Amino acid sequence: MFFIVSFLLNLIETIIVNITYLLGAGASYNALPIIDELPSRLTFFESVVRNAKEAVSRTEPKDFKLIDLMERLAKDINFITQEILHHKTVDTLAKKYYVVTEDAHLLVCLKKVLIAYFLFEQTPNTSTKSHLLRTWKNERGDDVYQRKEIPDKRYDSFIASIINEERGNLSLNPKFKVVTWNYDVQFELAYQRYFPKERMGELDEKLQALPTYDFLEEKMKFDSKMFSVVRLNGVAGLSFLPLIQKIKRGSNGLVDFIDLVSVLAELHTEVVNENVPAFSYAWEKHEQLKTVHKNKQLLFLAAKEVLQTTNVLVVIGYSFPNFNRSVDLELFERLPALRKVYVQDTNADNVISLLRSSFPIFRQKNVTQVAANQVVSKYKVKIEPIQHVNQFFIPPEAEI
Repeated sequence: MFFIVSFLLNLIETIIVNITYLLGAGASYNALPIIDELPSRLTFFESVVRNAKEAVSRTEPKDFKLIDLMERLAKDINFITQEILHHKTVDTLAKKYYVVTEDAHLLVCLKKVLIAYFLFEQTPNTSTKSHLLRTWKNERGDDVYQRKEIPDKRYDSFIASIINEERGNLSLNPKFKVVTWNYDVQFELAYQRYFPKERMGELDEKLQALPTYDFLEEKMKFDSKMFSVVRLNGVAGLSFLPLIQKIKRGSNGLVDFIDLVSVLAELHTEVVNENVPAFSYAWEKHEQLKTVHKNKQLLFLAAKEVLQTTNVLVVIGYSFPNFNRSVDLELFERLPALRKVYVQDTNADNVISLLRSSFPIFRQKNVTQVAANQVVSKYKVKIEPIQHVNQFFIPPEAEI
């Protein structure tokens, strides 16, 4: 009887394969800055804001309120940039602000700056030839006004690979799921190419991309059997994305930078503590920080639900940093169906070594006696490195 049950379970696994992607910052590398690039890019953003402020100051009649809002945004960007330079990553700085009681208000300041920055960096159809951008060079004297590709084309390629092949049916293959530490909207921007007339909120529903306010307020039921994107840290600027999409464009369809900075400066001032919850780090506890939504744990529970049925895990651009370790340990506490892990990274071997040493599930072994005096010991969960990073790896187990 035992052998029959085992056979049936193995048969089911070969038929139903659930593939989950665990993403880190490297997964959006072609669109957004990685850790080492962020301070320089924030300095660039500050320069754009200050140039926009000067441009507004030269117009008549002068809009003194807008000038003041732009100056406040520029000062906050400068302050956060200088603070980041004293820490390994921006997330490390966020953790410091979180645990030091007297710095709690600075965590909100950090989030507000990141919200403005991510909205700026991810606004599509923005002119990269604006005079506001040409005036700034980095410390080496290089022009850096050219933005990265929006969105990262690897997301577009991934969506094209898993989208339903039936004409007119643009749903994504339900055997694929995504759990990500990133708080960007690269999936929505890529998916919007298929739905150019739809707004971000509508795309979130089609993608089942969490969090949405309906999900956090428990008005939406999560279906782990369908494609989904679960963002453990929430989204930077969730409630303001529709406003950004309404910014007026010129006759060439491009966004004017002065208009964009004006909107960002106004939003930066209007964002109050209660507007931040959709962007909250996974290690925050609502009991300790009142601005975090009371149902924040719903994201974590959704991620665990996805991982519970995962057979194949694909890790892309994530280095398992120490400050996320407690959450990662909980996520990897029990993965009963997991059989294979692919690590797609230029430093894949180092990431695999970290996985083996840090998480008990990846150290478990099966011992098989193949002869009287011969025992073979193999890891229960196989981990394979994938070195190429030009597109998201699709496991052969997917059979697409």
